[in-house]
Order: sequence, then C-alpha cells, then structure tokens
Amino acid sequence: MTSSIRKSSLIWIGLIVVFCLLMLIPALWCWQTIRVFIPTRAPESFPDTDIVYNGALGLGFVNADGTSVSTLPVVYGYTDLYRTSQSPLITGDGKTVFVTFASVPGYPGKIYAVPAGEKPVDCGWDGTIQLAADGSHILISGMGDGIHKYLPEDCGTGNPPAKVYSGIFNALSPDEQYVAYSIDVKDDMGNRESTILLRHIPNGEKRVVGVGDFPVWSRDGKWLAYTGVDGIYILRISPNAESTRLVSLQSPEPNLSVPPPVYQEYRIVEYYPPIASWSPDGQWLVYHVYSSDLVDPEAGAWAGHYSIFKVNVDTGKTTKLLDGGYSPFWRWSVEGQ
Repeated sequence: MTSSIRKSSLIWIGLIVVFCLLMLIPALWCWQTIRVFIPTRAPESFPDTDIVYNGALGLGFVNADGTSVSTLPVVYGYTDLYRTSQSPLITGDGKTVFVTFASVPGYPGKIYAVPAGEKPVDCGWDGTIQLAADGSHILISGMGDGIHKYLPEDCGTGNPPAKVYSGIFNALSPDEQYVAYSIDVKDDMGNRESTILLRHIPNGEKRVVGVGDFPVWSRDGKWLAYTGVDGIYILRISPNAESTRLVSLQSPEPNLSVPPPVYQEYRIVEYYPPIASWSPDGQWLVYHVYSSDLVDPEAGAWAGHYSIFKVNVDTGKTTKLLDGGYSPFWRWSVEGQ
C-alpha cells in the first residue's frame, strides 16, 4: 500500500512539474517577446567618436581613423514589418542620435530621437532628416509644405518649427540659397531613372546635376555629393562646373544584361545604396560599400554585407574603416566650438 501511494505521489509530482514547465516556457517566450517592445534607456553619454553608423546589433560608433569601434544596442519600442531603424544622425554636441524608421536608408520614414540618458522618443515627424550647418538644428523634409527646422529638444513635444522653408524639399544648402533634389524621368529607352536637379532658390533657376540620388551638402555649401549610376560623385557649386566621379562602385548585380544602378535599392540581394556623408572640414566623405559575400559573418547576414570607407576629396584615396556596418554619418561639431 505504501509503495503504491509513493508511486502515485511521484506520478502527480511529475505531472505537476511537466505542467509547470509547459506553462513556464510560453511565459518566458512571451516575456522575451514583450522585451523587444520595451524601449531601452540610452547611456548617460554616447561614445565621443567622429562617426555613427548602423550595425547589426544597434548603433555603431567609430573614429575617422578606424579606432574606438563600439556598438550600442537600442530598442526603440517600435516595430514594423517593412521598416527598420536607418540613417543614424548625431547632433554636434553628441547628446542626441536620430534614426529614421524606413525601408531603405535615405528614404522618408518615422523619426525617433535617442537622447543620452533617456529612452527613445517618437518625434511625431515623418520624412527625411538633415543636420543643419550650425550642428544644432535639424531639418525635416516631407512634412507636407516644405522643410521644417527644429531643435533636437522639440522632438515629441508638438512644438512648431523654428522656421518653414515652404515649397522646398530634400537637401537644403547651408547658406539656404540652393536646394538639391531628385526626380524620376524616362531615359531614351523609356526606362525610369533618377535625376538630380539643383535649384537656385532666389530666382528659381534649375539645372541638371546628373543621374543619381541622395544629394548631400558639404558644411561650407561649396560642394555637393551624390550617389550616381556607378559610384559617388561630387560637384563644386560654381558656374559651368561638371560632376566628377570620386569613387567607382559596382552594381549589386553586375552580370545582368541591364545592371541596376548603384543609387537604386535592390532588395533581392539585400542591397542598400550608399549615401555619402561629409566631414566637417569638407576634405573627406564616408560611405558604405556592398559585397555579395559576407564580409563579417559575426556582424549578421544584413550588416555583414557592408564595409565602411572614407575617401579624400582632393586625392581620391580610399581607406577602409571597418567591416559589418552601413549608413555612416559624420558628426559636425556645434558652430563656434
């Protein structure tokens, strides 16, 4: 009798343990899933480096000489099947990082701020973001009626912009005299291609810069860089100046009869087009380069396809900074500092 009772008790204990495990596993899974949606607080200060970029595990930081590489995991509390955090931008004082939730770097999306020591904030802005030449203000293009100028602390407050540049979109020059933007046109074969236009705001005059996308201004406003069909191009802002190719880059599918241009997204092979970013002194550009082979398997299947390079604008000499990162942005200090 005693043996039967002991055996029965062991069976019940075993069933209870199994039941608890069956309940515990879903609970743990649910907790891990919920954690994905809980925003994480940023450290009290960000790494004091020159460049911020997208890494497989979060925001990446690196100096212009390739030193002080670090990664900061960030959970924004926002998920989307088609959009991820892209195009990181850091303010001149190094206190706030902005990211855009978009399908591709450089495309319009939902803008979040990550202030040092705080949780990520939904700014309530949608569009593309640009750092103003003063290193303090940010410019949001795509807010409906033009480019909106804000301070970082305006994020999430509903405050009106400090200024609105009505009817102007995309890349505003630092002196606010020009705007560079891309439009889709048809080539001689009837295919659609992206063409960059430069418009002088005071008199409305326009001229074609070249075929490409993602125009970006140097801090002094004397140069424009953009991503072309076969590389990174630059243009000096002066009468009759022509664009020149600074960096030659290969199409993501070079063996196709009509290879896709470098400036065009090609998700079949997880290809993101490079977007140049200027150094504060205008002597360098930083950009990413795609490789169909995994450059850094430890960086993950996505970021592992990319390496980050810098190029000297005067000599054209290129230097690799790191593997396993994309969409780099060069920090500009606050004006006067």
